[in-house]
Amino acid sequence: NKNFVFNTHCFFGYFNGMTDRNFVLEFDKPKGFYPSTGLSNIKTGETKDVISVFDYHDLIDSPIMYSQPDTTVIMVANTKVLVAVYSPNGVITSKFAASKLQRLLMAQKEYLNGQLPVDKYAFLFYFTDKATLSGASGALEHSYSSMYVLPEMDTLSIAQTINDVCAHEFFH
Repeated sequence: NKNFVFNTHCFFGYFNGMTDRNFVLEFDKPKGFYPSTGLSNIKTGETKDVISVFDYHDLIDSPIMYSQPDTTVIMVANTKVLVAVYSPNGVITSKFAASKLQRLLMAQKEYLNGQLPVDKYAFLFYFTDKATLSGASGALEHSYSSMYVLPEMDTLSIAQTINDVCAHEFFH
């Protein structure tokens, strides 16, 4: 009851003959939880959320992380950037991660002639204080978001990792 992450491509699979249909997802959730995602059509409630997606491609291209919200929003040119963090011991905050991403995104904005290629983007960080089952960490890029599973360590140690990995995933 602390965090739920939906890798939607893995979770929902493939719907033969239904790729052009709209999908409506209903999530029952613990009170106080928030769905961090790159999706925009979200209706939140106290214990239930409804998320609508345009088609199958939007569905599978949009991970969703549910937790008590630790989110920061920054504007970079025309883009609303959501930074969501789950850090089990509160070592890393969304405000800290956003401060590291701000400089990176401003540089990318300049490289891309003053605008980012999307209206909304979400950086979803799941920090863990235990080794993963595989012992690995990493990230997955998506059109409107990227999802990170990284070790929870002090902010000085993780700062460069955030910068390097996020630059790589965002430019995909």
